[in-house]
Amino acid sequence: MLLLSSVDHVLILVAGGLTLALVERRFPTLGDSLRPLATGWRAPAVVGCLAAIAVLWVWWPSRSVAVVHDEASYLLQAELLARGRFTAPAPLVPELSEQAAVLVVPVLAPKPMPGQALALVPGVAIGLPWAGPVLLSGLTAAAIFLLVRLVAGAGSGVLAVVLWISAPGVLRWQPSYFSEVTSTALVLLGWLAAYRWWRSQRAPWLFACALAFALLGITRPLTAMAQALPVAGLLLSRVAATRRWRDLAYALCIGGVPLLLVPAQSRAVTGAWNRTPWSLYAEQYIPWDHPGFGLDDRQPTRALPPDLESAMEEFKELHREHTLAALPAILTERVRSVGRQQTIGWRQYLLPILVVVGTVTYWRIGLLMGLAAVLQFGLYLTYAHQAHWTLYYAELIPMAMILGALGMARVERSGSGRRGSQSVVSFGLALILVILTLPTLGRQRRQHLALARPWLALDSALATTGTSPRFVLVRYGPSHDPHQSLVRNSTDGGDGQLQLLYEPPASRDSTLRLQFPRRQAWRYDAITESIMRLW
Repeated sequence: MLLLSSVDHVLILVAGGLTLALVERRFPTLGDSLRPLATGWRAPAVVGCLAAIAVLWVWWPSRSVAVVHDEASYLLQAELLARGRFTAPAPLVPELSEQAAVLVVPVLAPKPMPGQALALVPGVAIGLPWAGPVLLSGLTAAAIFLLVRLVAGAGSGVLAVVLWISAPGVLRWQPSYFSEVTSTALVLLGWLAAYRWWRSQRAPWLFACALAFALLGITRPLTAMAQALPVAGLLLSRVAATRRWRDLAYALCIGGVPLLLVPAQSRAVTGAWNRTPWSLYAEQYIPWDHPGFGLDDRQPTRALPPDLESAMEEFKELHREHTLAALPAILTERVRSVGRQQTIGWRQYLLPILVVVGTVTYWRIGLLMGLAAVLQFGLYLTYAHQAHWTLYYAELIPMAMILGALGMARVERSGSGRRGSQSVVSFGLALILVILTLPTLGRQRRQHLALARPWLALDSALATTGTSPRFVLVRYGPSHDPHQSLVRNSTDGGDGQLQLLYEPPASRDSTLRLQFPRRQAWRYDAITESIMRLW
């Protein structure tokens, strides 16, 4: 395939836009052809399905493997919830079964709040764990389309969706089990419901808004605070003006229901309503990993295996360097990282201009989204993380693309001189962008397959070990990535037929054999991707 540079992309987009503008001026009724997209639910359903298909196509070869530690913990939690449980029995050998973000004593239980796992439960329950992130991606696309269509027309809505799905990083993170996949959908649904309520004053939209942000609160609490505060301020001003206090009371009650899951989870895992799994995990392994500045000198009560310990050392250093004096430099680098990632290639020339035009033209929306972005950066500034880990700001990407699409609508309206235009230029540019983005889909597909390779090799090896009760001792090589562990627990806990363990010292092999004489033992070598029977 012919490779095009960023400048080539800019020239194609500019030339295409000018051509479409001339065609629209020559045929002023051309926008009527987009009228079927302007109302109803068919258009957002089609847009959402196409976005979901793109995500599934990228993810499919890797068999939707959970690659990073956090993904594995969310998936384990969803598998437990699908069985109606928060916990499972502790693994047989807890000290060799340590898993990041998962408690292994006194019970087996992931530490995250339950929001992300709840979103994964339907897919897990039917044996299709990838269904949750794929459908959520489609739901996010549909919400983007609907929100922009309400403001600037269907063509602009399509452009906003294509800008989002083609943004750098989106097709890296959407095909995953990260909680940001769910939080992005909830943010967009919350904003859409708030906008619909503002225009119609119909109580169900207020209830939907409260429910979306409450679910966001048990998925990503800091993000929920940043995104909910601007919306809450706007809605409260309208409630006060219209005296709709009863609707607000009902909305708060509806929003409070999901929050009850947090003390229920805490009681089931830790035995206390006010002691969360997150806090217990922190005590056991990483007491210094919390919002704040500087490194907490408290010591963990349990030791991590060597590979996880090396990963934690990286985070400890980040906390050590995360001081009040360093905040200006940290903020600058984080903003630059997010900006660089979203303005790669042709976007660095066109997107900032369109976002500024959209923000100035639709200043109320721009002001609220800008305030949410400032709050999100500010709240996460209290937490130490790598600047390149821009996933924490994934919810801001669709907002930027929405403002960019609105900016394009303003430019088109200026060119056509018609306020009621159906955004023919925006729709045409979206189609051009789809063509230009096709090589990216293939590249992302190959990257996901490469990331999943260690787990696919392990699964193939495990298939040869039969179904008898067994231990599989995992041996790593010196180049093993400590952020991606092959040792993972199952929902059966200590009752599971298969127990994946870290390879113990040779002296421990005989102890395991004496302690569990009815279990086979195999050793999996991650370097050679081979497995051999020990006893």
